[in-house]
Amino acid sequence: MRMETLVFKRSGLCLGIEIEHIRQVVRDVTVAPVPLTPPGYTGLIYYRGELFDVADLGIIMGKQHAIKSERTLNILLKWKQKGIALAADEILGLRSVEEDGSELEGFTLEGIQIKIITPESVWKMLSELPYGPRQI
Repeated sequence: MRMETLVFKRSGLCLGIEIEHIRQVVRDVTVAPVPLTPPGYTGLIYYRGELFDVADLGIIMGKQHAIKSERTLNILLKWKQKGIALAADEILGLRSVEEDGSELEGFTLEGIQIKIITPESVWKMLSELPYGPRQI
């Protein structure tokens, strides 16, 4: 069986997520910062009556800090009772991926390595970040 995957770029990383988890891609939304959160958690978006935690996977996955831009996109995910938004620099397109396990970790598209992510993996990365002021 095959699954459709949205491929996007953030801070030099190329990532893919199954389109069944995507609610909408939005631009020009206000991200409200939340005090005492780690750098990869950029804040909250209130969109059409729902709250979305915003994750910057470029920072969380150890790449350089993203340059803030009015062109930043947010991919809103629908997952269980949680709203998660992923910051993206660019949407690269859709790709059909084999669900037999051979491409579930990642694949190559036009010579670029794409890492497959899931809402569960994003939530796990967010929940493992250190919160609050650091003790010295």
